[in-house]
Amino acid sequence: MGLLTEDDRRYSCDVCGRSYRSATALGDHKHKHTGLTVCPLCRRASSNVPNLRTHLRSVHGLSREQIYSIIPPRQGEAGPPAAARQPSAAAGPPSATAGLRGPAPLGGGVGFVQ
Repeated sequence: MGLLTEDDRRYSCDVCGRSYRSATALGDHKHKHTGLTVCPLCRRASSNVPNLRTHLRSVHGLSREQIYSIIPPRQGEAGPPAAARQPSAAAGPPSATAGLRGPAPLGGGVGFVQ
């Protein structure tokens, strides 16, 4: 795979100027600018939701249930097991930040609302 020529990169981001070979790649990239795929713990921007979920699991050590409490499944997407979606009243609601590794977000930006 060699360097991309100007003809290979026909799709450019109107926000930052990065260019891509396909409209799909550009669309994935543009999600970074919306803030919807920014890690609420460390502010790393992912190009799509599955990559953000992988990041939360591998970097911050979150369980699948914790990840889906932060980023709910989209319509038609499988979420955590039913038992995880309905915690017992005696146990109380699960904390989205329980057992997290890494610093808490500082100041404004996209993240948890306190």
